[in-house]
Amino acid sequence: MPRILNSEAYVEMENKLDTLFEQVYKHNKRDRQEITSQVQYFLDDLSESLVSHCRQLFIQVREEDVIYYKSKDKRKGAYSLDPLSDYATDLQLLITVLIAGQEDPTKRVFYYELFIQLMNSCYRKGDLTSATAIWQGLRSNNLEKYVDMKKISSESRLLCEKCDVELEKINHPMTTIIAHEELRKKFKGVLIPSLNPLIVIQANCKEVYDNSRNEAVEKLKEIEPKLRELDREMHQFLNQLQRDNSIWSQEYYDYMSTVYLSQCQFEYLRLLREYGEHLGYPGVAKEFHNDQSAERFICLLDRCFEENRALENDSPPNEEVLALLAEVAEFRRTYPGDITWDLYDLVKDNCSVVKARNLPKDTSEIMKGLTFPQATPGAWYGYGEQEPRKVEYIQPTYEGIKLLNELNDAIEARQPKVTSVPSVGRMHCGFFNGVAQDVEYQQTREILDDVQGVDYYI
Repeated sequence: MPRILNSEAYVEMENKLDTLFEQVYKHNKRDRQEITSQVQYFLDDLSESLVSHCRQLFIQVREEDVIYYKSKDKRKGAYSLDPLSDYATDLQLLITVLIAGQEDPTKRVFYYELFIQLMNSCYRKGDLTSATAIWQGLRSNNLEKYVDMKKISSESRLLCEKCDVELEKINHPMTTIIAHEELRKKFKGVLIPSLNPLIVIQANCKEVYDNSRNEAVEKLKEIEPKLRELDREMHQFLNQLQRDNSIWSQEYYDYMSTVYLSQCQFEYLRLLREYGEHLGYPGVAKEFHNDQSAERFICLLDRCFEENRALENDSPPNEEVLALLAEVAEFRRTYPGDITWDLYDLVKDNCSVVKARNLPKDTSEIMKGLTFPQATPGAWYGYGEQEPRKVEYIQPTYEGIKLLNELNDAIEARQPKVTSVPSVGRMHCGFFNGVAQDVEYQQTREILDDVQGVDYYI
């Protein structure tokens, strides 16, 4: 079957893996230590290159591009997040192609087992982006179905099961924040977070507040006619006071015209101003940042960015690995069809033979002899740390609807209520200055033609 990838760096990587395969499957007890060291060096070198490259991409991400993320079909232009996302996609594709491209089922088992170890190395170094990409590459396109899992060493199978559990929690939106926090505490090291599930949290939180804002807009449409009616009644009431002041004391008239109405207007307008602050974009953003899930999400991002930027020049990525990833990216960019469906067919057709040869007895000893890497200690780990604690997935505290309901209740409960209605087309209104001149005049206008208009100020 024709190879999917046949570029220079890809062929070189395959040759390295084939060499390791021959050494591991044909070694004897005397040279086990040497072969173990070679496998260890390969995993350490490749994982360190992936971690370094991933870190370089991560620190170039603008935090606001994560917090206010929009999918490519809903935004204009590129995001600083796109190169990191493309890297994860390319690495996932590379893992799948390298395994599925092996027609020999025994070699396929070895590749699969080696990438389990690579996934574990990236995971333990705190690079959750690379570990997740490898994990998804191992699981995609029914690949497990075409690998003789019984021939994988017990050590690697156990690692695979553990990584499955941990990465499932890392990449599930309901558990991702607490899983990141627990892992950071466990490794006491710098994390390159898995951003996709965190972005899902952001999108869900934003949807909650967008829905609240839309609900508030609809509520305001219901209240606006009541506010206009309240304006008319306030002016009518004031005009009546002016007309009937001969039977009321001057003191009472002065109180009603200068204190009572002003206080009413002040309270209503205060509610409107507060509502406006919540309804507008800054208000929604503020409420989003005060959400407990969002607050922890942003805190996690801040720490990861700060610690990774402190390690920016710690170790440059391997040029061979960069060349390999560039070849995969170019292949994906220029591929004429749907690579997802074609990969599915490749796995199905190229991996029809599943049963592999038995492992030599000492092969599992090589995998058992591999050492696990340690995460890079955090630059300020422990400062202000708190025990990971469970919170609701989304805890909206949006106050816009509450304020609108208060405003509506205040309007409904207002006193006094006047029955006659003045003309509103030529009068100053406290809430809605400049009412349209084409408002239909009420037939009762003639009743108040002899009443002198009184302006009030807010």
